[in-house]
Amino acid sequence: MKRPTLFICTGCESDNASGDGQALYDALRTERKARGFKPFFRLKEAKCLDGCDTPCNARLKGVDRKSVRITWLDAREDVESLLLAAKRYSESGDVSDLPGRPG
Repeated sequence: MKRPTLFICTGCESDNASGDGQALYDALRTERKARGFKPFFRLKEAKCLDGCDTPCNARLKGVDRKSVRITWLDAREDVESLLLAAKRYSESGDVSDLPGRPG
């Protein structure tokens, strides 16, 4: 089965203390490798997920699975929970307990 993809919007910066999409993407990339999660899901940058009013934004997308947009992610606080959610999504399609807010 093809691995699902976790897209992170890196196209704009947030004006709040949570950082920006690039910081979130960089942290996720580092932690995904460190935890051995690379076989479970792909991680890709997206230039725009059309959520500039609710940064930071992510989208989980898999074949024959519901695509889920997640908003209001914090580039420091939500890295671990987003990684675990993406792993669960890859294993079972489960989207419960997502960080931020489902969009």
